[in-house]
Amino acid sequence: MMERSNLGMSKYGDKNVVITGGSSGMGLALAELLERGGARVVITGRSQAKLDAARERLGENAVAVRADVASLPDLDMLAGRVKANSARSRPCSSTPASHPSRRWSRRPRT
Repeated sequence: MMERSNLGMSKYGDKNVVITGGSSGMGLALAELLERGGARVVITGRSQAKLDAARERLGENAVAVRADVASLPDLDMLAGRVKANSARSRPCSSTPASHPSRRWSRRPRT
């Protein structure tokens, strides 16, 4: 496990991050990297057991939320939790607009 450094703490210290699929694999690795750098991290996943294990592995700046990103009610709940957990710092942005049932508001770049 990498050591925290004062340099790293300031690197992401003013950031709030939501990582879907953050209970394992690349998502968890990214959550660890950003949390070590000082970011406030919210990880999501469908398995409460995996989320609990991931949360134990992460530091104090991490929150685990059970949510299925294919479910609009879960996305609404997640947005509420993110807003509540980031109230003390800069607002955090989740991207429910990326859900397949919602349309893009702009044309993609070509």
